[in-house]
Amino acid sequence: MAWRQGRHRLATAPDDPSPAPGTAQNSAVAEVVDRMVALRAWPERSAEAAIRIRRASAGCPSNSAGDGLPAPAAPPASGVLAAAQEDSSIIRSYALRGGSYFFTPVRGANLLSVRAATKIWASPRFQKQASFSIDDWQPLREAVHGACSLGPRTREEISTQVLAEPTLSHLQLGLSGAGADSLYKPLHWWGDICFGPTRDGQATFRWLADDPAWPGLPPAHEAGVQAMGDYMHSYGPVTRANLHYWFTEGLGVRRAQLEEWMTALGDELVPVTVAGSEAFVLAADLDDIRSTQQVETLLFLPSFDPWLLGPGTADTRIIAASRRAVASRGANTIVHNGFVVGTWKTVAHEVRISWFAEAGALPQSLLDEQVQVLGRTLNRELTAVLTTG
Repeated sequence: MAWRQGRHRLATAPDDPSPAPGTAQNSAVAEVVDRMVALRAWPERSAEAAIRIRRASAGCPSNSAGDGLPAPAAPPASGVLAAAQEDSSIIRSYALRGGSYFFTPVRGANLLSVRAATKIWASPRFQKQASFSIDDWQPLREAVHGACSLGPRTREEISTQVLAEPTLSHLQLGLSGAGADSLYKPLHWWGDICFGPTRDGQATFRWLADDPAWPGLPPAHEAGVQAMGDYMHSYGPVTRANLHYWFTEGLGVRRAQLEEWMTALGDELVPVTVAGSEAFVLAADLDDIRSTQQVETLLFLPSFDPWLLGPGTADTRIIAASRRAVASRGANTIVHNGFVVGTWKTVAHEVRISWFAEAGALPQSLLDEQVQVLGRTLNRELTAVLTTG
């Protein structure tokens, strides 16, 4: 857990917690997103908070202990994800579980290649959902390309231009955003488009395929092997259940395909035993994992944070089975040494903390520290109100 927290920048202070605005800050945000592989984009305030906590020294041991770490820095302002999107340091696309995620172009290309290779978009059920046929895809791609040729466009703007084509006029349902964006999602998976900047509260899409920062989709097998290595490097040691959660449930990959990718990794993959269960790590990470020293941490994480969504809320190494619904419903969680021990929320000048009874003694000094960090983030004095249950 300590090693994984380090990978997520949740256990040690970053080298440059407050980079200057502009390209340097965008690169720093992209570096953090890259470490998480994929960051759920909605609700965006939670995604911003996930970045903010990893760009500040929150979660580090207290400076009062004389450990020499820098004092907690002022968190970056909101909007850093949108800024990083503008220069293509990161992109936002439909990916896991049909939701939108932030990732760096290379990580995203691997995940989207894997998703596209499942060909779910060709299934009768998928076609029925938005009233289209396979023959519609290529003319639709060309029409959307034309609609986005002058910059990001809203669904309404894309729909107006595409439906002007007589041969595509029957696609009104899917282009309106109904049918769970069934006509837009495959265009994301193929690397044609991604989300653009939000305009007046409305989502936009931009043409991605011609962006110099976009590497294009690699071959599916190559992408899958690389995506599995990426996942293990951020969330290892991983169990087969973790792999099925991320790839099978998240991207529609067959379980047999996962075994093929594991075989392809060969000596790069090492089986290990963690608390009596079989798991796997990258050989390149094994020595670092063994040598990592545990440092006590307490963190206030936002809803749907990658710390939980990466391994999945069914992973009892992260959260007790009896508490899973708390995280799945989107509560802000309190994580002690990697394990969920409570929830938190702010109401006016209070931070209301629900400490799980089974979590044992509360580390008061670390909790007080996190309340102060949260107060600085929100720019107001906060008082902790504690309940146990």
